[in-house]
Amino acid sequence: MLKASRDHLDEVQETYFEHLHAAFAISGLLAKAGIACAVHAIVPGLCTRTASRCVARISSNLNRRGVAEVQPEQARGVPRHALSS
Repeated sequence: MLKASRDHLDEVQETYFEHLHAAFAISGLLAKAGIACAVHAIVPGLCTRTASRCVARISSNLNRRGVAEVQPEQARGVPRHALSS
């Protein structure tokens, strides 16, 4: 596991703490998007754009860091309608 971690950090060209910060930032945005989706499911008039904005920020963050986009065939377990733009 340590070798896999070192290999991954080398691949993304980040130190452990840079990666820790980036991963926690993304996890916070994912949590926010998930809560917004749940609220929106119950009351459709609330949080109408929150999840979309969070996902856009995550995408921008990953693109800025040079992380390759996940292609639809790589997104296992994601409903087909969730992959369309």
